[in-house]
Amino acid sequence: MQQKQCILVLGSGVTPQGDLTFMGKSRVEKGVELYKKGYAQRMLFCGGYSYTLKNTPAKTEAQAMKAYALSLGVAKDHIFLEEQSKDTLGNAYFAKQFLEHQNWMSFYVVTSNYHLPKTAYAFQKVFGREFSIEIIPCLTFLSADEVLERVDSEKEKIQMYKQVLGDILDGDDRAVQKKMMQFPWYTQLLKIAVIF
Repeated sequence: MQQKQCILVLGSGVTPQGDLTFMGKSRVEKGVELYKKGYAQRMLFCGGYSYTLKNTPAKTEAQAMKAYALSLGVAKDHIFLEEQSKDTLGNAYFAKQFLEHQNWMSFYVVTSNYHLPKTAYAFQKVFGREFSIEIIPCLTFLSADEVLERVDSEKEKIQMYKQVLGDILDGDDRAVQKKMMQFPWYTQLLKIAVIF
């Protein structure tokens, strides 16, 4: 592995009180491990809250991950937050807006092992080939049955992404933005979003 400009850690949900799930903690721990080994000196925590939630949690996924990373020894000025996304596609889209503004062209993406195919597809569609991206899995500590259930759910979501994004060129994030407007959880947000 080589040094990159940033480590992105994807959210994995929060409780109504804004606490991380055990998978969220696992993702942060893996990201912090990479940070402490010197693979990047900046961390971008990605996630507002899931579009499936009916009530807004006390903290965003990114805020909860930041708090945990600080407790694990990451310097406050090395942490950045993306708090607008509500799913993996949004993680990729809003992260790209931030990274381009910073002129950071290389990064790691940390996510759960079962989440790799959907993450790879979303990030390929949004970022294309101009960025140096490496996706790093972390363990989920789920039973075999739970992993299989998650994998099946992820396959359905990948198919949805492919139906919506299949006809656009990789890296055309403006076309991705237009397609994201089809999702009710992004329609209003993207109309008013302040892009970095």
